Amino acid sequence: MQEANMDGIAVLRTECSPQVSAAALEFVDIKNELDRLSRSAAGARIVAQCYPTDYPNQTIAPFDFISTLLPFFKYCRPASTRVRRYKALVPTNMVIGDSWRWRPEHLNETKRAKAIQTTYDAFAASSPEHAKTECPRYFFIVPLGIVAAHEAKNRVALFRELAIPHIPALVSEESYPAADRIRIFSLPDADLAVLDGRFVERVQMLHLSTRLLNAYGISVETHWPEDYPEPARFICELNRPRYHDVTSPIVADMYQLNIDSQAEQFEVRATLMEIEAARLPGWSRWLQLALFILGLAFALEFCKPWPNARTFIAALMGGLLMLFAIPVLPFLQCRIRDLRDPYRATHLFDQKRNLRSNAHVNTAPIEHATRAPARSGKVG
Repeated sequence: MQEANMDGIAVLRTECSPQVSAAALEFVDIKNELDRLSRSAAGARIVAQCYPTDYPNQTIAPFDFISTLLPFFKYCRPASTRVRRYKALVPTNMVIGDSWRWRPEHLNETKRAKAIQTTYDAFAASSPEHAKTECPRYFFIVPLGIVAAHEAKNRVALFRELAIPHIPALVSEESYPAADRIRIFSLPDADLAVLDGRFVERVQMLHLSTRLLNAYGISVETHWPEDYPEPARFICELNRPRYHDVTSPIVADMYQLNIDSQAEQFEVRATLMEIEAARLPGWSRWLQLALFILGLAFALEFCKPWPNARTFIAALMGGLLMLFAIPVLPFLQCRIRDLRDPYRATHLFDQKRNLRSNAHVNTAPIEHATRAPARSGKVG
């Protein structure tokens, strides 16, 4: 099928360096191969090893694919998307689509021609300020030369199968953190990425994105820096269950973990009841002790003729009564990390608040992570 005449509409230039462009094309091909596998039950089982949360026999959404493989893409995205949109002819081979509703083989020749014509008509009737329902809307990740489909995801495979070189679309630009801001570490227990020496994110399936990341300028290291906290702490933080805002990216803040560590080492006054390692007798033992003291009180009345015996019994009662008071008297110095919950949580919250107020460090992760400006894309 011939490409429609789009006079006056420039072709989106997705080229970066030759290395990045070649790696980006391979990255898009990986997505196409995963989609092809997803079309059969056997292939879907293979894809499920990479994306276990996806439903069987379904393709992977473009932004899910990119967010899973490219560290900090989703984390930095809220502030990196540019509002400006423009019309362009997008190279079909650089678009990541998603045939989630229908595939090219589901359409006969008439329906195929209609889908293509609908795309061109909707594009012609759209403007950067207002997009028609059927007009493709794509996001161009400028530094990597990759385009992710937002609307008209299903038609990407159709344009590719019909060998139509360009898809007319409204394009919005997105950035990606500069290569010198990201370090990736391949460790025995996990692959971790560090942004700006502070934010830590787990890298999924690093082998699928290594070539693109290397071409972009991010090398994979195997030795964890000694001045960083132990990687096990980050892995534990990243694995911690979340009960709210489950759609946000899972990122550990090195600064926050250091604050937590300092706060846990702080010593406070505590009672025996508040210390985790203290094992106090059960309630039955305390009841027995109370009954014994009550018995001593009766004995004290019977020992009026014997002053020495009364003195001994009174001293014994006083000592035993002190046993009731000792567990609730704050006479011990204890680190916050050694306290029981909820005592630990209460002291930890207060101490972390004091440390943050004295540190004067920016604790807003999104603004901190997206300070680098995006490189402008080109059309021509």
